[in-house]
Amino acid sequence: MCEFVKSEKNTDLLIFKGYLYKLERTTNEKTIWRCIENNSKKCPGRVHVEKGEVTKESKREHNHRPGRSKIEAKQAIENMKKIAKETELSSQVVLSTMSKEITESVASKLPGISSMKKTIQRIRQKEIMAPANPRTLDELVIPAEYKTITIDGKPFLLYDSNDEKSDGTFSSAPSIFLPTKYHSWYTIQ
Repeated sequence: MCEFVKSEKNTDLLIFKGYLYKLERTTNEKTIWRCIENNSKKCPGRVHVEKGEVTKESKREHNHRPGRSKIEAKQAIENMKKIAKETELSSQVVLSTMSKEITESVASKLPGISSMKKTIQRIRQKEIMAPANPRTLDELVIPAEYKTITIDGKPFLLYDSNDEKSDGTFSSAPSIFLPTKYHSWYTIQ
């Protein structure tokens, strides 16, 4: 089975024989991956993947050495992001934990410490971010985690008429809610 790691832009990179590949194109039966050094080093390396297995390797050799350290650095960053998302450890502790698991050659391929700390903060900010304010009722979508209970564990939504032309009753409300247009109301305590 193929092994993957995430890129900086959160796309899959294929790991095969110590080289990294990015998706070039997809056909009905297979995906074709090209070496990530294609742009910078004009590397001709390509592989074909069908049903999760590499079925064909380019006859043209890579024009560079395998990048095991680069792969391990990407895996370390992926692990750092996972720890940041799943724990409340400080950025420094997350980085310290990661540094214990890597070699010097891998550490040399990592971004700077301040950059990694910003990555941790960005991931955590994304996790706690509230949804954007809607401009129209059509844009109003309440995520499931906001529908169920309040911070103190009480039900948030006490009644839902399932009428598409309904809104909540709040002490203040955005201008998209014009009470004269609607006849069904939610009651919130």
